[in-house]
Amino acid sequence: MSRNKPTGEVATKGVSLHDRLIVFDGLIVSSWSRSVFDDMGRGGLTAANCTCSVWEGFQATMTNIAQWKKWFQEHGDRILQVYTVDDISRSKREGKTGIILGFQNTSAFEDNLGYIGRMRLLRDTRWGPFRLGPRGCG
Repeated sequence: MSRNKPTGEVATKGVSLHDRLIVFDGLIVSSWSRSVFDDMGRGGLTAANCTCSVWEGFQATMTNIAQWKKWFQEHGDRILQVYTVDDISRSKREGKTGIILGFQNTSAFEDNLGYIGRMRLLRDTRWGPFRLGPRGCG
């Protein structure tokens, strides 16, 4: 099925509006690669919460974060790690996609609350659902 693409003034206004907006995706789980980062940029994504831990424990999550650090270096022309709102604005100015590393759940902390502090010291993750039980029930 093909989509009708807007033309003329409608298309111009749409592009202009999109260029001015901060476009944020609150949750992306993907098989990360350069082509995914390129697609994010082509789609005009300003920033996104990108999952670095689905069900992994602490050690596997640390391995995933180390991989992300490598990607930030290798693909620095496309992606930028976000720590603050100013970083999101910076990603927009620089034409990059800002990446906030986040969790799908709290399995990365295992049963050790001390891991939360260690993650915080690393300044690498900012987003994760906090809950009491494995199904999010209190």
